Amino acid sequence: MISARRNTAAPITPPRLKGYMPSKLEVEGIIREGGIYGVFVGVPGNCNLGCPFCYAGANRGGNAEGLTLDEWKHVIDVAKKHGAGSIVIAGEGEPLMDEKFFDILDYVHGKGMTLVVFTNGTLMTPEIAKGATVIAKLNSWKPEVQDEMVGVPDAHKRMYRGLNYLLDAGFGDPERGGEGRIGVDSAITWKNIKDLYDVFRFCRNHGIVPYFEALIEQGRALALKNPEEWQVTREALREFFENLREIDRELGFEPPAIEKGMHVFGCGKCQRYRVMVAVGPDGKVTSCVSSRDLELGNIREKEFDEILKNPQLKEIMGMLECPSKSCTKLD
Repeated sequence: MISARRNTAAPITPPRLKGYMPSKLEVEGIIREGGIYGVFVGVPGNCNLGCPFCYAGANRGGNAEGLTLDEWKHVIDVAKKHGAGSIVIAGEGEPLMDEKFFDILDYVHGKGMTLVVFTNGTLMTPEIAKGATVIAKLNSWKPEVQDEMVGVPDAHKRMYRGLNYLLDAGFGDPERGGEGRIGVDSAITWKNIKDLYDVFRFCRNHGIVPYFEALIEQGRALALKNPEEWQVTREALREFFENLREIDRELGFEPPAIEKGMHVFGCGKCQRYRVMVAVGPDGKVTSCVSSRDLELGNIREKEFDEILKNPQLKEIMGMLECPSKSCTKLD
């Protein structure tokens, strides 16, 4: 266990995730000069867990088909042409269940790009841990809470093991600033909001980027039987963010600013809709991985290169506030 960081006279800037968290200067440069920072690509909605609030509505044990390997390569090639430096697998099923995963990993690396993977961590191996920027799910250190939030008994054992593989691979380094390669994806709900303070301290003390996100009101989140037991209020979300800022000060970090429109703590106000696009497993292209209502076209019907030139996309990227209505954001 790495000891807690002590407060210092010069606060340390928390690390950003390599390939996923563009700096403000990068965002401004891309908007000014054109191009994109990266592309989200969804794998089929197959998952070995059953999170009751899953905004993608992934199916446990499903066998849906997604993009072919040739379609993946086409998306990667066009993304690279438009200046993208990363491909992010997120928003649908569990990436490590896709048999094409290692082919995709190799192809992305061959293009000199970064592969970013959102995973529940249950299928993580030491080999995978060394090959990508990984954002693993962790909602609580309490086994019973973690299992309830993913809908599978004893899932916590495999999830904690996967996180250890990442730490063993050398991803965690509390003294390293700049860009890191490991993050923790945590859903903020009434079930676990108090537990997340310990998760946050763990992240900061091990050089892990916290990605604490309010529930996205899509998919199964809209069908929760007792939503009041899950969905935190905007007021509670702001208080939670403020408390995390206090912990940052205690540990010697420069706390991230709290801004109108924030729904994630750990990466500031979301700017990805301004510099990224998403391609779903059915080929649909949207301006945001978290929103299905901003569709721009389909790569199976129109060239991806042409979709990226869509005037509507340019208009969205020029907006100062994200137009998506799916995320719980601060007022």
